[in-house]
Amino acid sequence: MSKAFLAQHPLCGMRPDGQRHTEHSQCAQQGRIVAAQCTDHILAKVQGGTDDWHNLQALCLACNTRKANLFEGRGIKSLGRSAQRPGRSHAQVFTVKQGPYGW
Repeated sequence: MSKAFLAQHPLCGMRPDGQRHTEHSQCAQQGRIVAAQCTDHILAKVQGGTDDWHNLQALCLACNTRKANLFEGRGIKSLGRSAQRPGRSHAQVFTVKQGPYGW
């Protein structure tokens, strides 16, 4: 379901109506064009939301994490899964160099 949804809604903030919504997407709020990496439930399943496409939106990893943190701060529990990029092919590798003070 997620891959099919993202294939048809490739940008952060896109919903089934084909428009970019700014409610949960800071990228859309700021007019940035960012590829979506996560399929998000607009109304969380723990709040009665469904897997119906009209309850889904495409978000980038940063916006999905921001939304999850916002709702957890309001006392709304998630299903216990954190947002992750799909597949290992999207992993980024960073090289950390030690500074003069040992960090």
